[in-house]
Amino acid sequence: MFSSTALRLILALSMLGSTLAFAQRPGACLVGSRHTSGDSGGAPSPDLGRSSEVATQFSSFVEGSETLTIRVQGGRMSVHCPIGVRCDENYHYWALQHRSDEGHLYISFDPSVLRNVTEQSLRENFRYLNFQSSVTGLPEGWMGALANRSPIERFESLEYRNGRLRLEVLAPAGSGVMLSGADRDEDRCPPIADAPMPPGCYVSTQMRRPVRVIIELEIPTQGRDCTNAGLDSSCG
Repeated sequence: MFSSTALRLILALSMLGSTLAFAQRPGACLVGSRHTSGDSGGAPSPDLGRSSEVATQFSSFVEGSETLTIRVQGGRMSVHCPIGVRCDENYHYWALQHRSDEGHLYISFDPSVLRNVTEQSLRENFRYLNFQSSVTGLPEGWMGALANRSPIERFESLEYRNGRLRLEVLAPAGSGVMLSGADRDEDRCPPIADAPMPPGCYVSTQMRRPVRVIIELEIPTQGRDCTNAGLDSSCG
């Protein structure tokens, strides 16, 4: 098991990989401190590890035919307040977030949802979802995370019962979900916080299999008068 600190570092790396990917054509692959252009599908570079077995394991994870499912269950989302403004029906969005050692969720709604928070109004006012999530199933010694680089603007299903939101979204293969990974073998690679990392110690590449995110979390029903001072206990 990796420590929560290490997980937070790789989640930060996933955002770096996602940000860097914006500057490249779709499918480009980042390895270590070098930028190398992959094919249009974004298959991992063969120098990901010190053996063909590692490269094969990465390819299997990235290109698998089955949908990869991420579940976020239990706990409560909080209102994400814009800096310096009230987060209420008068602002141009109402957003919810959920943070843990395993990842970060951000869901944006049109603020008119606050007039009456119901399943129907949540459906009608959904704008988009962004996510980061740590993942397992990578080659031994590697840790990694997924992050979408383009907002997911459609949902497959949305249910709201007794204050709990169940939301399911699907990012199709090749739609911009990025895998970022780092080799945690300290004999070969420096700690994640030490940059730049040598070639073969870090990778960021686009997923070529569908990724489904299923959320089952309690949500607040009021976001009015939410400020950074925390005047409303239901706000973040």
